[in-house]
Amino acid sequence: MKSIRFALNRVHPRLDPSSAPSGFPRRDKRPAIVHHEATMTINWLLLSMVYSTIGLGMFLYGRKAVRFIPLIAGLALMIVPYFISNLWWMSGVSIGLMIIPILLRGRFEL
Repeated sequence: MKSIRFALNRVHPRLDPSSAPSGFPRRDKRPAIVHHEATMTINWLLLSMVYSTIGLGMFLYGRKAVRFIPLIAGLALMIVPYFISNLWWMSGVSIGLMIIPILLRGRFEL
């Protein structure tokens, strides 16, 4: 009779609360398996490494040449991938940060 009830209800015997012997914990309290979309993909890792490396180069150049704008843009390029998980937004912001020192070249010199 027990096997018919399992076949009709389609309940796995391990998850049935009545099948556990007394004194043993019940197996029906396991959390369900939840599949989440991975936010860290190979593309994201590769692009964040490329943009962070460019940012490091800009930061070192700005520090050595004592130029404020490449220094800040390079620091921002190293930090941006940690806060933006979307590839398109991260690419747009990073490319914008790479263009800013070119557009502001010659201005704001100390």
